[in-house]
Amino acid sequence: MIYELKETEKVQKLFEGWEETLIRSCLQKVMGWIFVTDPDAPSSAMAYAGCFAFFAGEPDEELVRAKPDGFVILTPGNEDWARLIEACFPEAKREIRYAIRKDTRFDVPRLRQMAAALPEGYTLKEIDEDLYDRCLTDPFTADFVSSFESRDHWLKWGRGVAVLKNGRIVSGASSYTRYREGIEIEVDTREEERQKGLATAACAALILRCLREGLYPSWDAQNRISVRLAEKLGYEFSHEYPVYVVADANSRIDHSGCLCVTLREHPELLDRAAEWFHSKWGVPKEAYEECMQDYLAGRTEYGWYLCLDRERIVGGLGVIENDFHDRKDLTPNVCAVYTEEDHRCRGIAGRLLRLAVEDLRHKGISPVYLLTDHTGFYERYGWEFLCMAQGDGEPEMARMYIHR
Repeated sequence: MIYELKETEKVQKLFEGWEETLIRSCLQKVMGWIFVTDPDAPSSAMAYAGCFAFFAGEPDEELVRAKPDGFVILTPGNEDWARLIEACFPEAKREIRYAIRKDTRFDVPRLRQMAAALPEGYTLKEIDEDLYDRCLTDPFTADFVSSFESRDHWLKWGRGVAVLKNGRIVSGASSYTRYREGIEIEVDTREEERQKGLATAACAALILRCLREGLYPSWDAQNRISVRLAEKLGYEFSHEYPVYVVADANSRIDHSGCLCVTLREHPELLDRAAEWFHSKWGVPKEAYEECMQDYLAGRTEYGWYLCLDRERIVGGLGVIENDFHDRKDLTPNVCAVYTEEDHRCRGIAGRLLRLAVEDLRHKGISPVYLLTDHTGFYERYGWEFLCMAQGDGEPEMARMYIHR
């Protein structure tokens, strides 16, 4: 079972010796998450921030396979973790990244010269509330701010400098992540604007701002070009280290840290979950409570599944004998599928459906059925149209799907 760890001090020792500032962000609860398989006495942990997942402690296959979905860079704590990642994700691409020393003593006058050396027609501007919103509208600039939970989170913790040409952001340097004592720098320039010193100027300006505020501007390099830019700014190369790049959607955790769980894994959520489903579908809360209590007591294996964003329930579904239709022979049925509006288009329903199907199959329950008015939605998650069925008290027939 995968848990988000709230008491991050429990894994502090597991990450001793790591210099990656993204791990500090998670441990300090500034941003990111810590996931474990044992919340009481964790011997393994995954720290996740931005698109990076760091694995420490005793190698744990369940933890590796639970890596966040989408594009993720997996960083093993040692060779045992590396072998486990390779075994779990044979398609993963092994790459080398370049660690930069964290104790740089910067030449401030030189940085000021670099920040001032912009070509004519270009201006530097700190990323404020207005530029934050503009960054999110363009895939090129989104990474400057998208690791932060919200505009307010960015305005409190984020730092960034953009290079503008005719009002358009063409380059920039920002805090990819933030920890209490500093930032991790993210830098990029539009391809047609490269080789003009824009990235150098933006980075110099950002470093200067950090120094004024007593923050350390940490740097980690993806490639040798990034190393050379870092050295130009005064940093020193430290060492190479391996990472694994994976891009898929087979995970309980999404890119923003939302975690899909069974109610048996979190029985303390029973009352909140029953109230949440009642508020979405209008079915009496007591009806949900009865089904959930039967599931928690082991009187049925038809379960309830939730997606959590921190403490908030943002998605859910259940499995029951019959979802109020005339095909009593088609059982069990997925029911009450719902995702909060502000969390839609992030694959949450798909992860919940996959979790439910796999959980039931593990218990020897297959196939599973689902009654809906939707067309084209469930097909993307492996469901097939089977037949039409008549819902109780409904004037129109509805579509019955099957997952084999």
